[in-house]
Amino acid sequence: MKLTCLLLSLFVNDCLCYDALLVAGGYFHQNGQDRMWSSVELLTGSGNGSSCEVASLPEPRIGLTVSRLRNVIVACGGFYRYISRECFTYRPGAGRWTRGPNLPSQELMYASSAGDGDSLFIAGGRNWNYDLNLWRYSNETWRYDLDGGRWTRLPDLNEPTADGCLVSIAGHLIYIGGSDARYRYADDPSKAWVLLRGSNRWRDDIFAPLLAPRMWHACHVTRVGREVGVLLIGGYYNGKAGMFLPLNSDFDRRRHRRPIRWRWFAQLPAERKWGAALGTINGQLAIAGGRNYGDNTVDVFDENYGRWIRSSKMFLRGKREFASHATVPTQWFPHCQ
Repeated sequence: MKLTCLLLSLFVNDCLCYDALLVAGGYFHQNGQDRMWSSVELLTGSGNGSSCEVASLPEPRIGLTVSRLRNVIVACGGFYRYISRECFTYRPGAGRWTRGPNLPSQELMYASSAGDGDSLFIAGGRNWNYDLNLWRYSNETWRYDLDGGRWTRLPDLNEPTADGCLVSIAGHLIYIGGSDARYRYADDPSKAWVLLRGSNRWRDDIFAPLLAPRMWHACHVTRVGREVGVLLIGGYYNGKAGMFLPLNSDFDRRRHRRPIRWRWFAQLPAERKWGAALGTINGQLAIAGGRNYGDNTVDVFDENYGRWIRSSKMFLRGKREFASHATVPTQWFPHCQ
């Protein structure tokens, strides 16, 4: 675990020093009935393998964002009865979620978020235009400063986009994939857009396009072998396939060079098309939920054999799709240790 932290410290605020996968919200469909979740679960890999229930959100949410900052977890937006602009925060020791801050400009679901130190980043998303009876997509990008308690608008995405994923690496943002209309990819093949720290525009020339288009996928900054990079897995349409983008420490200074290319990653045992939860559990890559109509299964990546394996012991308590997730320290939830 210490080696993993050392490798990632070049890029990220020690995200893999954290050892549990938190899964919040989402819904499942069964026997003609939909159920939305307010419950929050923590997968630690300890005990009998089942998840540990932690404090529930104040209300059910689907299509929300969840990010871990240095000492807080923030959940924003999503849908329950209506699309929301509310955010909830969870601080270690509090044992509950509290309301605030609100999203700065509009209600959003299926936006993308990333935490980096004391900063929360939100990009894209969509809401419903009741007058025109259609989805309205957002190109806005915002940064919330936890210490200052204020939002700052950053350069807009190249076009209004939702259903993608966002990662932050040392203050540089990478927005990957997504859609710009119902079941229509924003780009085909999908792109990885980069907003370098301090830049005034998003760029698509640092990384090559994805190997295939994606929406509703999951992304995670991780180590694979000796390489650190971005893992993309699941999503629509090929919910089994994974891709890996290796990152060099100088990726933000690549000018007039060939774009860094994605490569295929090990396939999942079954498709996870619908907003699966991806992260690490005790240093091992894991993915949960996101199968048709919601499910509670967990796959873990066996690095020795280079393949995903369905866990026979670890599972969610509730079947979920379109939940949100973050890798967090178990120490923040003492009753789960």
